[in-house]
Amino acid sequence: MKKKTCRKCGGKAKKSKGFGNSYEKIGLGRLKVTHGTGPLVKCLKCRKCGHSWIPA
Repeated sequence: MKKKTCRKCGGKAKKSKGFGNSYEKIGLGRLKVTHGTGPLVKCLKCRKCGHSWIPA
């Protein structure tokens, strides 16, 4: 994981886990957001403001 500073407030980040978005194909390359919980993904979470992100 690369970037360890929050782009919103500049605070330091810690490793965390969160629920990602879940999508369903509905044909011709279109996607529909499904309801419910998505997959559990590794992310970073700001210790100061709580913003979460997946680093590139």
